[in-house]
Amino acid sequence: KKIGEKEKSNANSYRVSTESKIKKVVLITGASSGIGRATAEFLAKNNFIVYAGTRNVKKLQELHHSNIIPLSLDITSPANILSAVAK
Repeated sequence: KKIGEKEKSNANSYRVSTESKIKKVVLITGASSGIGRATAEFLAKNNFIVYAGTRNVKKLQELHHSNIIPLSLDITSPANILSAVAK
């Protein structure tokens, strides 16, 4: 069975297979507030590895989850983007 493959249950409905132990990785920009922060928290709680990009890493100190990795990231700076990707 492939990861994410749908399997038929007895009730003629479908569910997604969760047998895999592979963690998904996501990069979120603007993770220090608003929708970015809420998304980072939600995905971390749902077993994603979250690279939380923000210009102000200090704002991420309140996020205490082992799946959240703070990342200094200013998307208006090509040099900063390259530096963040290299990490």
